[in-house]
Amino acid sequence: MRRLLVLDAAGMAAVGAGYLVAAAPLGRLFGPGTAVVAGAGAVMVAGGAAIAAAARGRRVSTAAARAVVGGGALWVALSLAALAFGWLELTTTGLVWTWLQIAPVALFAALETGALRARKRGA
Repeated sequence: MRRLLVLDAAGMAAVGAGYLVAAAPLGRLFGPGTAVVAGAGAVMVAGGAAIAAAARGRRVSTAAARAVVGGGALWVALSLAALAFGWLELTTTGLVWTWLQIAPVALFAALETGALRARKRGA
């Protein structure tokens, strides 16, 4: 579980930092504008820090791991809703990128859920 959380945290924080550093050009490339990209970046950096904090300590708490999975599921759901309802004016590149960023978040949520289930069976 800890390795999954560390990888999840690192990836999320790195992408979020990239969004913050390059918010203006990415906002133009993806379509929604600087503020949306910077906001997503800030959420991702904070989320990465929170996941890293959850991974610390001798044993990752089940509640913390569930919170991480819930956060990932929420991100996926909001991203899908944004696509379905056209909440953001995305370019073609932005549409493709949105689908590409959904995939690893969903994958980590699935892997972390599997780790939680394995922990429960082993307990």
